[in-house]
Amino acid sequence: MNKDILYGAVAVVLLIVLHTSIAHAQQYIEPTQQRKPTNCFPLMYTLEGLAEQQMNVLWQAQNTDDQWQNNIILFTHDETNEWVMLEVNEDWACVLGSGKKFYLLGNRYGKGDGA
Repeated sequence: MNKDILYGAVAVVLLIVLHTSIAHAQQYIEPTQQRKPTNCFPLMYTLEGLAEQQMNVLWQAQNTDDQWQNNIILFTHDETNEWVMLEVNEDWACVLGSGKKFYLLGNRYGKGDGA
């Protein structure tokens, strides 16, 4: 068998396999709704507390993925390496998560030891 024909046949088979795997990856999967209890506080009380702790806004965006379209805000502290993520509206701030030792692009962020 001619090598060109063999290479062409292998290329066609690989394209068929690749097309099948891409088509499978593009199938729509229905999301499962989960309910996680969150602690919510009056917005101004929360922002004042974060300012007292010298937390700064690192990132903020409007959530357009649901009917409420609240803002999601990530606060960080440069020295202690602490973070708090909030979902806020005009009246309330709900804590989505918080912790220490966060990383940006695989690198530990902040100047403090984060202990």
